[in-house]
Amino acid sequence: MSIRYFAIVSLSRDKFGQILFQRRFPTVEKRFKTATKEDYVPISTSFIQSLIENNGLSPGSAALLDCRQLMKLFQQQPVYDVTTETGTIWPVLVFIRNELFFVTVVAVSHDELQRRHLESMVSVSTALNLMAGVWELMAPVPANMDASHPLLDELGRCLSVTCPYGEPMDFSLKRAAKVISHVAKTPPQAVVPAWRVPSSKAKNQVQFVVREMIQCVQYDRMDQHDEWELYGVVDCVADVDGPMPEVTASLTNTDDMAAISSYILHPLVTSHEHVTSKGGHDLVTLNVLPASEPFPLMFYQIKMPELPLWGSYRFKTVSDKEATLNLKLKLNERVRNSFEFFEVFFPFDVLGTINHVDFEISQGGMTFEKKSIHWNLGQKFPKQLEANAKATVKFAAYSGGEERHRVCANVMFKVDDYTFSTYEIDVKGVKIAQGKVKAKCICTRQFTSVDYKIHNGDDTNHYVTFPKVISSQ
Repeated sequence: MSIRYFAIVSLSRDKFGQILFQRRFPTVEKRFKTATKEDYVPISTSFIQSLIENNGLSPGSAALLDCRQLMKLFQQQPVYDVTTETGTIWPVLVFIRNELFFVTVVAVSHDELQRRHLESMVSVSTALNLMAGVWELMAPVPANMDASHPLLDELGRCLSVTCPYGEPMDFSLKRAAKVISHVAKTPPQAVVPAWRVPSSKAKNQVQFVVREMIQCVQYDRMDQHDEWELYGVVDCVADVDGPMPEVTASLTNTDDMAAISSYILHPLVTSHEHVTSKGGHDLVTLNVLPASEPFPLMFYQIKMPELPLWGSYRFKTVSDKEATLNLKLKLNERVRNSFEFFEVFFPFDVLGTINHVDFEISQGGMTFEKKSIHWNLGQKFPKQLEANAKATVKFAAYSGGEERHRVCANVMFKVDDYTFSTYEIDVKGVKIAQGKVKAKCICTRQFTSVDYKIHNGDDTNHYVTFPKVISSQ
């Protein structure tokens, strides 16, 4: 994942073809020459001129070429071949913005050079990310920019930090600019990590957000098992005094039915420990050097033997222009019965336009559009934790029972200050190893449905196409 060459070229009428900024990486070039051997093509001084000629550019044509997106000139935008007097250079990444020509030449392996499979080349996507970062740093680009513009000097300093020796780092150029601008204000004894933006005055607050999501497909059939996946992410943001505050936090649960099956940690986590007690309770202790901006501290997947909501859906056709539906819902008593929202959508994309709906619901309200019915249950289930809806749907132009398709109900809900697995950050156990710094710790939780579908259990009229689900329980 190395960069051989990077340049910014002006396409304005008065400075057409002028190289405003360029950076070569001799270490990468030497390594690339050794790896490719006889296939090596050097980047000559006439490379930019050859690139412009290959693109068919001329003064005043940049706007037209940008509008076309080079559709007639290239086949694999934005990766192109450039033919020079010494041979063909590939891959060359190019894009045009505001009369500026951004060019990057990537170093790839000998095998990649022969196969040219872009979908498997990590170096190309890394270079695109670098170019996007350069544009983010420079935007908005001043009019009539020349090589002496201070913004280009700042770009050179940022590339030295984020792309040393031609090796792009997973680091924002815009954040690098902030770090460089604060170097003079930082005491000599305080070493600020490159990924942390210094703050003039911290609030001394550490905030965690535990978000759990569930994907589910219920069939309500004896010959097909329900399938679901419960997963979560722990977001963290720390605004604490000191250049390198190490934070220790623990993710724990109070229910022995839930267990973490797998997890992924952010590179900022320096060490961790996962312990399961005899009672089945999990304890994941994390030592982290947090950034001052929100970042995902941990991703985890949970094994859960039961669902938060059970449903039974029946859809039947009465005639070629009329059908009935019946949905019964049962809320798990473990779920906190206080929702930010709870809605059910009945899509009928291939059944024609809905003309009228006669409905009978236990709570909430029901409305319909041309291709769907919407049931808003409100924010709470009744004491028996059950809700049901019956409706007769009349279509203006129903194609009849010959069309085979799937019918399902999509359930959408969100519960604040709750996780189905009971995992949370122990705020009392959060420690900050930074002298006598005391910080306020906050932990919020939320539980949402991502793709919660209840399929028609009666397929006498309509065929049910079983969708592919990530994993089964």
